[in-house]
Amino acid sequence: MTIRTNQKLTQEDLAGRLAAVGWNVSRDTVQRIESGQREVTDIDLRFLAKGLRVPVGEFFQ
Repeated sequence: MTIRTNQKLTQEDLAGRLAAVGWNVSRDTVQRIESGQREVTDIDLRFLAKGLRVPVGEFFQ
């Protein structure tokens, strides 16, 4: 969530970016990921990194 909010993106904005890179998810899915209600796989993590335009390692800082 911090990376998204630092980029001033809404959950809807991020869902749109994710769709643009090939992962069609809803705003609700983004919300569940951020709240810890949905697990993130390694493939999900790669899509999130592409959508947020950051290296995967950024999630582990």
